Amino acid sequence: MNTSLQMLIMMFAGWVNEHQRIVIAYLQEENRVRRGLHGKKRLRSNNDQRRRLAVKGKALGRRVLREIETLVTPDTILRWHREVIARTYDGSEGRRPGRRGVAREIRDLVVRMEVAGIAPAPTGSWLSPVARDLVDEFDGFLKGKRHLIHDRDPLYTRDFRARLSGAGVESVRLPARSPNLNAYAERSVLSIKSECLDRILLLGERHLRTAAVEHVEHYPRERSHQGLGNRLIEEGRAGAGDLVPAIRGWVDS
Repeated sequence: MNTSLQMLIMMFAGWVNEHQRIVIAYLQEENRVRRGLHGKKRLRSNNDQRRRLAVKGKALGRRVLREIETLVTPDTILRWHREVIARTYDGSEGRRPGRRGVAREIRDLVVRMEVAGIAPAPTGSWLSPVARDLVDEFDGFLKGKRHLIHDRDPLYTRDFRARLSGAGVESVRLPARSPNLNAYAERSVLSIKSECLDRILLLGERHLRTAAVEHVEHYPRERSHQGLGNRLIEEGRAGAGDLVPAIRGWVDS
């Protein structure tokens, strides 16, 4: 006989024996439950008996349970099994009433953010005391900072800028009518993140700075750019190469 055929017959015989073993195990368990219920006018099984039948019956499946004469219907046995699983993973006994408490770190962070000041409709007069809180000598948000870069919103009044200046913080206003003021720098930073840093498992600050510097060297000299006709920056329009020192300064900072 072919060796492959012999292996197939042995595998099939093993499956049949395992199937028969499961059926016999269920019938034996059902007989034990029947003996426990013997003499009662109404058959009412307890939770332990239901659990034992459910575990054995689940292994057989609905079709086989229908073929053998069971104590209860296959649907009932499978429902008992679902209840057994539900009780196994039920963590209601360990729950406590009420909402879970907020971590101390989160509470402290919320308090720090409330120093920064938040309002649904801010005005110039509202922003003046905010400036005072920002430069507070004990816990001001701008403590130890030298510059605050902001746009030309009228909310940043002369009084606001004067309060910052009195605390040694220079108010730097962005140039007027400059929608693309930060476009090149922001796009370069996005390129560093998407093309380099997001693809590396960084092992520390030194590794981060090394990877960023390598990308800055690669960006103008080796990477082609669609905006320049798939050419290199150093071969493109005049002035484009000036971005490289700026990016390198950002990395070194």
